[in-house]
Amino acid sequence: RARHIAQMHFCCVRSEVPDAEHTPTMNAEDVHRVVEAIGGGPVDLFGSSGGAVTGLELVAKYSSDVAVLVAHEPPVLGGRTPDQPATLH
Repeated sequence: RARHIAQMHFCCVRSEVPDAEHTPTMNAEDVHRVVEAIGGGPVDLFGSSGGAVTGLELVAKYSSDVAVLVAHEPPVLGGRTPDQPATLH
């Protein structure tokens, strides 16, 4: 039985809760609950942009939830990545 999940990331500005906290960890916990609700993993997960970051966080915390993660264009946060050449800024 195939289980595929697409993680869509919408800006938190749509929230009606003032100063709503919105973190990759919170999103990963939400996706984990979805995986549990459909009977458990592993699932194939596609995430784009912020959804990719959520997918990476999910794999880090709940690796048994995910069989395949397609992390499409996760944003680079905090500047240069460790494997990026020093000439790129």
